Amino acid sequence: RHLGRGQSDVIAAMNFSVDPCDNFYEYVCGQWVKEAVIPEDKPILVKSWDLARDLVTRQMADILQAAEGADALAEDEEHQQLSDYFTACMNSSLVNSLGASPIMPLLDKIQAIRTQEDLEEMIAELAARAMPGLLSLTVQVDRNRSRHVIKVSHTGISLPDYTYYAPPPPLPPPNETLPP
Repeated sequence: RHLGRGQSDVIAAMNFSVDPCDNFYEYVCGQWVKEAVIPEDKPILVKSWDLARDLVTRQMADILQAAEGADALAEDEEHQQLSDYFTACMNSSLVNSLGASPIMPLLDKIQAIRTQEDLEEMIAELAARAMPGLLSLTVQVDRNRSRHVIKVSHTGISLPDYTYYAPPPPLPPPNETLPP
């Protein structure tokens, strides 16, 4: 029987040597946990989202590289904007050399908040820029499924993991060894 990519991925992630009644998680995910490698530049790996993002990034690169230099690309404003955006994002040396300077005006505005009105204006500006603010507003169906309600919740940290915010641990003195 033919299996779709999603089904074969699920089966490949399973550990059939474990009885599902003894350890269901190990049965369902055991092989994936054993074989998955978290990239050095990421604190976590979420298979479905990370793979989808990587696939889209590769596809965009292929499209843009195939169209590079083509007259049609220069004539089409939307394709040119896409190309400019993608090229800018892929220019990691430029991004690294700029550091935080592109967002410093916004950070300065945040630092200058003194009143409730200042805070309200900043929340509105962040929302207008599609940036995470202090609150998340979503519409969902209520418990009895009879109407839609607005759910207000905190947004939390915007980076995927606290380690992005935490200072790195101090290095041991040169003559000390690291603990295991």
